[in-house]
Amino acid sequence: MVAGSGGPVPAGQAAEAMHITSGSMTSLVDTLEAKGLLQRFPDPADRRRVLLDITPAGEDVLDEVLPKVIVRGGQVAEVLTDAEIDALLDLLDRVITRARDLPPPVAPKGRRTPAVLRPPRGPDGRRLPAAGPER
Repeated sequence: MVAGSGGPVPAGQAAEAMHITSGSMTSLVDTLEAKGLLQRFPDPADRRRVLLDITPAGEDVLDEVLPKVIVRGGQVAEVLTDAEIDALLDLLDRVITRARDLPPPVAPKGRRTPAVLRPPRGPDGRRLPAAGPER
């Protein structure tokens, strides 16, 4: 995403394109920045945003890895005919379009763990001790 953009991109835009949360994006950026593969800096047009850009070391990694990924993808897809690949791409496009058209999921309020998965509690509300293996 960042490498193919032609310049710095907002972190939020990169996270959205990768379908990850802002928290996951922060962790990913921290890791890539620590390895010298990505740099982050404030957006001069909007102080609330952070821009990301690939470093020369990051470009070197992509130059090494991307051709291997492309070859492997070709090997995986070689079992399909051109017509099957076209059909697969059409189906994936429909699924992606549908996913984008759906409203965002609503986070449940209160408890998130279904009752059947919660540990048992006694009459006083305290957790009951875990049962050990039967002998």
